[in-house]
Amino acid sequence: MKRIGPYAHAPIRGNIELPLSKSVCNRSLIIAALADLNLDEIPLSEAMDSQVMKQAIRTESAFIDLGLAGTAFRFLTAYFALVGDEEEVVLSGNARMKERPVGPLVKALRELGAQIDYVDKEGFPPLRIRPSRLENRSVIYIKGNESSQFISALLMIGPYVQGGLDLFLQPPVYSYSYVHLTLEMMRRMGARIEQEGSFFRVKESSYKKQQAVVERDWTNASYWYSLLAMSDGGELSFPGLVVESLQGDRACATLFEHFGVNTVPLRNSTIIKLDKPEHPEELVLDLKSNPDLAQTFVVTALGVGIPVFISGIQNLRIKETDRLQALKNELEKFGAFVELGEDFIKMLPPVSLKSDIWLETYGDHRMAMAFAPLALKTNLKIQDPQVVEKSYPKFWSEF
Repeated sequence: MKRIGPYAHAPIRGNIELPLSKSVCNRSLIIAALADLNLDEIPLSEAMDSQVMKQAIRTESAFIDLGLAGTAFRFLTAYFALVGDEEEVVLSGNARMKERPVGPLVKALRELGAQIDYVDKEGFPPLRIRPSRLENRSVIYIKGNESSQFISALLMIGPYVQGGLDLFLQPPVYSYSYVHLTLEMMRRMGARIEQEGSFFRVKESSYKKQQAVVERDWTNASYWYSLLAMSDGGELSFPGLVVESLQGDRACATLFEHFGVNTVPLRNSTIIKLDKPEHPEELVLDLKSNPDLAQTFVVTALGVGIPVFISGIQNLRIKETDRLQALKNELEKFGAFVELGEDFIKMLPPVSLKSDIWLETYGDHRMAMAFAPLALKTNLKIQDPQVVEKSYPKFWSEF
């Protein structure tokens, strides 16, 4: 348990050392492994997901426990289906991982010739991946509203599938910013990709043997935007964070203008400032392309007292926890009225925040970090604070 807040009101100033982007790092590791590059030359994110992925690629064990590293599980399922040509591999994880669906990815890989079996429950981890040869037999159809990680996992192995990969994303497509990140990273490493609407053709080829660039993490920057938005003003600096980023969550630089936070891009860093914000009477946002920002925005709206309606976030139900239900549970503890739909959350803030709240994190790193800035408004106790190690191990010391 970690007790924080309430803190004395004063302008906030400081330099924040953000971790390297785990989204960029994880894709770099897969691409580098396929290109037969030295993984030690890839700048490695501090995030647990990235550490676990690197170890899994290198291991000679037939049983790989990925814990709660969901991105690693999806990417490595496709990776081992492609390269596991000598021995079978079993991919497993913790209890929550075994509840996270992986069926659409397995179905697509089987259509390419992969031999993958479910060890326990159909459609869910653990998986047994046997040696096989992947080849382009027909167009792969995959729903775009389930998980962008399924799509990215398939795209990244595409150049090494015999005959390449033909992939059609059935609309609507959620979290497309992550698919775009994958495509741009692949292109920079020499992949040849043709795109026409929702159809992608990845030509058979090889990645270049060149060094990958791993950026600072924009999703983790959002918690500091939130902190500043709830403050009485100030300025924060992020060395190494660039606005001209491949990461889709760089959109928080624009989105947080609703809360009065302005972004100043410099050559090798970014500064954010809060002067005298004029908040809207309510916020209505579609975060279909940036669902990982939803928790941060709802909590920020609570902290500054703005009603908010956020849509396009149905896939938050299959993350580390059911993030929509978790948000509702915890927001209501502070006195908010919360309504959930299949792909939306509506929050009406209370007249005043309740205090001395015990905050559950549900094993979800983003729950802990999204609610932490509320310590400027009230006192709260965060249970299981170490969950931040999944993506931002130094968060509490920076905070």
